Amino acid sequence: FLDWELPPMKRFVTLTSIRDEYLKIGRKKIKTENLLLKIKNYPQGSVWVAKIDRSLIKIEIPSIGLKITRTFSPGELTPKDYTPQGEGYTSRDVTFKNNGANLSGTLTVPMKEARCPAVLLTGPDGPEDRNFRGLFADLAESLSKNGYTVLRFDKRGVGSSDGSFASLSEDEETDDLAKALDLLAAQKEADPQRLFILGHSRGASRALKLASEKNYIKGLILMAPEIYSRYGTQENFENYDKIFFDKKWTQEYLKSVKKSLEEIRDRASRSNGNWAFILWKRCFVKRVKEEMDRKPSLFIRDIKAPVLILQGRQDSPSSMESSSLLDRMLEDSGNCSHALTYYGYLGHYFGKKVNDGICRIHYAADKDVLDNIVSWLRLHLN
Repeated sequence: FLDWELPPMKRFVTLTSIRDEYLKIGRKKIKTENLLLKIKNYPQGSVWVAKIDRSLIKIEIPSIGLKITRTFSPGELTPKDYTPQGEGYTSRDVTFKNNGANLSGTLTVPMKEARCPAVLLTGPDGPEDRNFRGLFADLAESLSKNGYTVLRFDKRGVGSSDGSFASLSEDEETDDLAKALDLLAAQKEADPQRLFILGHSRGASRALKLASEKNYIKGLILMAPEIYSRYGTQENFENYDKIFFDKKWTQEYLKSVKKSLEEIRDRASRSNGNWAFILWKRCFVKRVKEEMDRKPSLFIRDIKAPVLILQGRQDSPSSMESSSLLDRMLEDSGNCSHALTYYGYLGHYFGKKVNDGICRIHYAADKDVLDNIVSWLRLHLN
């Protein structure tokens, strides 16, 4: 359950005047009032506002390294996309067409003459591009350095891909993934007999569905898998109770979360079309209906390929529960090769957050995670 999916939360903010002081910004000297900022369950900080018009001049929260100062001579800021520059592999842009949309991606290829085992990367819900906050860029580099051809691509309406993300259904996204797999298998550098899929979050569910339909997929790597509906099921409501303690929500906010999700579910159920107004906003409810109808047990029971599940213990309680549930479902279905690995020091993105002031804020994938994935793949190549 990601933060951008949550309804707004009320916060009580306390501002305490400390002193007046002058701040020099560029050539300007501005008289400000320094205020102590306190928000319950958040780090303490300071703000400075101009005495003349109360406009915000500066914010500092030392414990998290945040420092923002207003500028009076703004310039255009264009952050670079994070792209590792490693050796031992090459990369090239590729495109493929599906249902009228041109989808763009990156193929990373080991510097070898022979066909290599290949891995397709697929990310979570949300408008994520091929690099997925740096995690997929690092995964592609690590895998290609170790002899794997890797494909990752932008979703519809994201990055360089055509189409509309706002009206992208779950079935269409799974179909796009199937076309991407066909593209990967057709590359001269890829061995079509040794194809793997790596899925993160909701991407893990799509990877499972695809593997249940295509028995030639050699194996699955599922990171922080999300496999059940978030829209008001009793099982999911129990997970919200766990998140309540983890995130220190108020009881009032927990009730608003459940109420919002129930309204989404009810309005989607009553809608005869693909769009409906929910919480005063026009929403694409077809995707909600698909998720409500999803029964992962129906395709998980058909998964016979090896499965590696990776889960960070610093992730949300819902992801933790989803990983253990998936592992049990694979066991109950008779899958003879499945493993669940926990990382006590990692969260949802399996790495350290990097804010270097040059590239977009991204996550540097943890080395132990990368090494574990490579080792598991080698074990299951034959």
